[in-house]
Amino acid sequence: IVEEDIAMDFLVPDELAENVAEIELQSRVLVTWMQFPGEHPKVTAITRLNDKPVDPENEPPVLSEGHVSPEKGSEDDPFEFRVLYRDADGDAPEHVTLEIDGERIEMDSELNENQGQDFKEGVHFSTRLKHLEPGIHHFRFIASDDRHKVDTETRKGPMVAEGPAPENTRPILTETFVTPGEGNTDNTFTFAVLYQDKDGDEPLYVDLRLDNHRFSMDSVDGGNPEAGIQFKVTLQGLSADEHKYSFVTSDGIELVDTDWNTGPNVVEAEHMGTLSVWAINSFGAQGGTILVEGDTIEKEFEVDLIHEEDGFLRLIELDTGSYIIQLELENGAVDSKEVHIASDKVTEIELKPILDKEVDSDGDHLFDDWEIDHFGNLEKDSTGDEDEDGLVNLAEFKAGTNPNLADSDEDQLPDGWEVDNLTNPIKADAHEDGDEDNLNNLAEFNNGTRPTRRDTDGDGLNDGDELTAHHTDPTKRDTDGDHMPDGWELKFELNPLSQDGDADLDNDSLSNVDEFRASTDPHNKDTDGDIFPDGYEVENGSNAADAGSKPAILTMDAPEEEEEVEPGQEPQQRKKRVKIRLRTIPGLRYQIKTSGNMKTWANHGDSIIGKGEALDLLNELQNDSRKFYKVEISDE
Repeated sequence: IVEEDIAMDFLVPDELAENVAEIELQSRVLVTWMQFPGEHPKVTAITRLNDKPVDPENEPPVLSEGHVSPEKGSEDDPFEFRVLYRDADGDAPEHVTLEIDGERIEMDSELNENQGQDFKEGVHFSTRLKHLEPGIHHFRFIASDDRHKVDTETRKGPMVAEGPAPENTRPILTETFVTPGEGNTDNTFTFAVLYQDKDGDEPLYVDLRLDNHRFSMDSVDGGNPEAGIQFKVTLQGLSADEHKYSFVTSDGIELVDTDWNTGPNVVEAEHMGTLSVWAINSFGAQGGTILVEGDTIEKEFEVDLIHEEDGFLRLIELDTGSYIIQLELENGAVDSKEVHIASDKVTEIELKPILDKEVDSDGDHLFDDWEIDHFGNLEKDSTGDEDEDGLVNLAEFKAGTNPNLADSDEDQLPDGWEVDNLTNPIKADAHEDGDEDNLNNLAEFNNGTRPTRRDTDGDGLNDGDELTAHHTDPTKRDTDGDHMPDGWELKFELNPLSQDGDADLDNDSLSNVDEFRASTDPHNKDTDGDIFPDGYEVENGSNAADAGSKPAILTMDAPEEEEEVEPGQEPQQRKKRVKIRLRTIPGLRYQIKTSGNMKTWANHGDSIIGKGEALDLLNELQNDSRKFYKVEISDE
């Protein structure tokens, strides 16, 4: 199976011809064939694919041969307007219309459908009009194939008289000439003709036809059509050739043209200029070759010795035009430029040959042309740092910086710092503020911050605000060293410039540092509002910043059995007791409750007002197999 576009010729066997005839034109088909070496392909099957034929681009119709007959007459004469409609796609017209003096009239086909209308070949449409008003009329034809609308130019006619049809005299064109009759491509040429009309009719136009082009002509100082009006046009820049010309005009009724004349004979103008070739040789003195390439020239000029640095090579006389000038040294270094040679002028060109950009003859990962351009030789290696900017030569090469300048773009930012901090070392960007922290790149460099991070030390404060508003260190997360970030201290109205980590502002038994570690508010004794002080929650394993997290308030040990002995008697039974421990908070009220089924609850003793101690309570289980305890806490 071939899955690519190919072009080939093959013969359809007779047994498949009937199948092919039933396939619609422009359809896509699958052709299966066999071919043996040296033999013509033999088709074995042709199958139409199940997609629609390709719809070719639709062409607009064309109107031609439009005219009126007769071109002049009286009011009583009938006038027939006729035009030929053609459509390359065979599309029937949506309409063919005559427009006369602004009024539109539908035209009829001269053939009906039974007579075999072939719109590709063309069908004439016509209409007859009578009783036209006296005077000169104007008409054009309009048509549409339902996709494209086309029309003809407006023409003058017919000329209708009240009495017998007036006679119209054809205009004539005489005294035709071009001057000069020959010249070169730099010359100007003037074409002239005399227009005359005995009826005094002004021309609709007078045009020059030059080869396959047409140019409008202008009258010279007006004039009388009966006596004659001269028309001229001047052209410059004619191509080198033996041209031919004629003239064409119309008085609105008659079209008149002249015979074709030969001329002017134009040759290419000869122009010369001078090329002055200079060279900048970054290598040792050596020979070279100048190559000149143009449309009609390819010539080499040998240069025996090209000295180091700047040097004049030679003058070369060339025809005017554009050239590619190349200088190649003996070591293979090359440079080329395009130059335009102007007539009678000296044009200078300076060439600086360089080696192939990807040549690294000493294997130090630095291209030779880069080393020579910056160091003048290949003696430096990739690990050196000649300008002490923190970038080794290989890093300078990759960054496009100058290995001899610590600040390649002269923006007061060392190249190494710019590369490390992702600014542009070859663009003066010291006053840009890429991270929008109100510090430009130069300020970031001077203060040790990063130009790509708004908060260099990650303390929650913008670098610029730290320096200007808070006077904290933007490179230290904790400026005063009290183990609390500057941003957190400012958020909770602490002093980031004073060590206040040990203070307990809300008396919740948590120092400010502990509040930071617990994510609690150092000004709020109960950050999460669950009635338990932050210090109590932290001490008892609860999250003091989450109201859904509760501390372990009520605990109990496993039940203990003990014998009950009456004085002077043997033990009668074993009693079970449970020890309940209640951790209290000063000022809170506690009520312990018990239940055997978790549905109904009863108070277990009186409520207790907390004093901050842990209370141990004993409870006898008696005959109960299980018992549940809970505590209700309130701040009443």
